[in-house]
Amino acid sequence: MEENSNEQTSAKKGWVAIVVVLAILAIAAGAYWYLQKYAEAPTDAEGGEAALVVDGTEIDRATLERSVEQITSTYAAQGVDTSTTEAGAAIREQAITALVNRQLMINAATEAGIEASVEEVEAQFQTALQNVGGQENLTAALSEIGMTEAELRSDIRNDVIINGYLEAKLKIGTLSVTDEEVQAAYDTAAEANSEEVPPLEDVAELIKNQLLMEKQQQAVAAELERLRAEADIEILV
Repeated sequence: MEENSNEQTSAKKGWVAIVVVLAILAIAAGAYWYLQKYAEAPTDAEGGEAALVVDGTEIDRATLERSVEQITSTYAAQGVDTSTTEAGAAIREQAITALVNRQLMINAATEAGIEASVEEVEAQFQTALQNVGGQENLTAALSEIGMTEAELRSDIRNDVIINGYLEAKLKIGTLSVTDEEVQAAYDTAAEANSEEVPPLEDVAELIKNQLLMEKQQQAVAAELERLRAEADIEILV
C-alpha cells in the first residue's frame, strides 16, 4: 500500500514538473511581456546615449545593459551556459524585445489616460518590502541588480499603469478557463505521456492556471503585435 502511495506521489511530482516546465518555456518565449521583470522603463534619473527609441521615448544604454545583466544572471542561476557568443546575442535580443514591449505598453497606457495613484504604488512597494524580508534585504537585493529604490518605485508605478491598461483594454482579469478545457488538456497530456498520470482532481488546478496563463499570453501578444505595427521603433545598438 505504501509502495503504491510512493508511486502515486512520484507520478504526481513528474506531472507537476511537466506543467512547470511548460510554464517556464512559455515565459521564456516572451509572449507575456510583464512576466519579464528584467525590463524597466527609463527613469528621469537615468541618462546617456540612447540605445532604443520607441515612439519618441528614448531608452538609454545603461538601462539596456542592466537588463542584459539581469537576464544573464537569471539564466546563469538556472544552470544555463551564458558564456557563448550565441547566448550573449540571444540574451541581448531578449532584453531589447522586453524593453520595447514594456515601453509600448507604457505609452499606450499613458495615451489611454491610465494613472497610478500614490497609494497603489506604495501598497505594491510595501508588498515587495515584506516579500524580501525588510528594508535591509531589499537594499541588498537592489544593489545586486544595480537598481535604486527610486527606480524600483518607478518600475512599480509603470506596472500599476500597465496592469490598468490590460484590464481596461483587454479585460485580462475576466479571462477564464472552463472545466471542459481542463479536461481536454488533461486527456491530451495523458495520451502523450507513457507513464501513469495522477488523477485529474490532483492536477486540475495546475492545468487551469497554465491554460489561463496561455490565454493571457495570447491576448497580450496580440495587443503587442498591434502596437508594434503602429509604432516607430529605432534600435540604435
